[in-house]
Amino acid sequence: MRVPVAITALACLCALAGPGRAAAAKPGAVRLMQAERALADALRQRNVQGLVAGLEACGQEDTLDALQVVLKYYAAAEDLSDADVGLDDRFRLFTAAARCVARLTDQEALIAVGRFAVAEKHWAARYLLAAAARANPKLDTVKLSLDILKAEKDPRVVVEAVRTLGVSRKKEAILPLIDYWEALEKKMGSARPTVRAKGKGAMAGYRTPEWDRVPVALQDALARLCGRVMAMPALYRSFYTAHAARIDPTRPVEEPAEGRSVIFGLDLTGKNIAFVLDVSGSMTTTDPLPLDGGPRPRSVTRKDGVIIDESRERIFRAKEELVRVIRDLPDDKSFNIIAYSSDVKPWKENLVPADAARKRQAIDFIESLRAEGITVTDMALEYAFEDPIVDTIYLITDGAPTHQGSVGPGLPADAPRLIAEILARAKVLNFRRGVRIFTLGFPGAEEDFLKKLSQEHNGKYRPIR
Repeated sequence: MRVPVAITALACLCALAGPGRAAAAKPGAVRLMQAERALADALRQRNVQGLVAGLEACGQEDTLDALQVVLKYYAAAEDLSDADVGLDDRFRLFTAAARCVARLTDQEALIAVGRFAVAEKHWAARYLLAAAARANPKLDTVKLSLDILKAEKDPRVVVEAVRTLGVSRKKEAILPLIDYWEALEKKMGSARPTVRAKGKGAMAGYRTPEWDRVPVALQDALARLCGRVMAMPALYRSFYTAHAARIDPTRPVEEPAEGRSVIFGLDLTGKNIAFVLDVSGSMTTTDPLPLDGGPRPRSVTRKDGVIIDESRERIFRAKEELVRVIRDLPDDKSFNIIAYSSDVKPWKENLVPADAARKRQAIDFIESLRAEGITVTDMALEYAFEDPIVDTIYLITDGAPTHQGSVGPGLPADAPRLIAEILARAKVLNFRRGVRIFTLGFPGAEEDFLKKLSQEHNGKYRPIR
């Protein structure tokens, strides 16, 4: 990106005119010039804190020049090596730069956002604008996102544009999303498990984890807008053709239609799925029958006048449901099972294709699990995110995260700290990845935590009763 002309000119004038004239320059322009100098020094020194401070200083100047400086140095920082800038630092830099975009009110700068979002040469600058625009109420994010979809070749930017359309609650976003998904299907070819390296030939570049996240984002966006979860764009087109007049994008997604794959009643979506299962000691608890009765108990005992179905032991129910889900997985999915209690017990190191042999092995693993120990939810989620191709996580638990265990009723002493750490860490781990987290909680689970975790990562929480 070019250095803003106003800043270059101001610097020359200040140098030629001397201290008296420089003092007469506009204070905002002087501050921006100082911020850019600080950013240049910080970039040269690989000083992340200095870069963050410089971006935040630019964010105080609501001008087109300030926006250009932010885009220039954010993109330059993205080009630094991982040895110089780790994932946590990249998230800090993005957060600082995104605030600048979210605060824009200057009309010239707002108009330029739409132009830069499709014309900037560096993908990171386009990504920043696509993602941060959602937080600025003065931007027409539907038009911005549709323009991005017409021109964008980087899947990370595409996912952000699709997400923006999904939360827009605008009916005019539906058909363009369907069109884009249908065109993408032709480019990606027939359904098959994700590969971990780029393909060759006609599908080169489209059989990667990054591109596989795009159909997942498209399905989620259309489900939000249409009020239905469907597996392919052709179904959405038929539904829209038949029900366009009745579609209300402000209505929440309905319960899954009969015949769709579900896990404890929650729609099973995603292509590359990690099932994270709590097998701590509390999962041996047997829950009473629901108040509405439910199916006939398999075996009944009476305790203090309460009817207990012995098959309602939490670990039994979780294993039974997960076995059913794994058995029904189509072979174009990839999956892994990550059990955890006092430590993490993964079935495989990475996700594997859902072929018949691997599904049988996974079922054997599930049936071998025993419930004991505490609940290191933080370590299990960290492990799930280590696989670069995962796009969806289902977390099944009955308690709060802890490294100490519980003593008496109430939360474990370390649970509030761990919950805060998990919520913060998940944002970093999921930065630019778009992994959706769905949470399912047995009675006793820390529901506020599970709801917030799923909401912050484009998923949904469902209680297990």
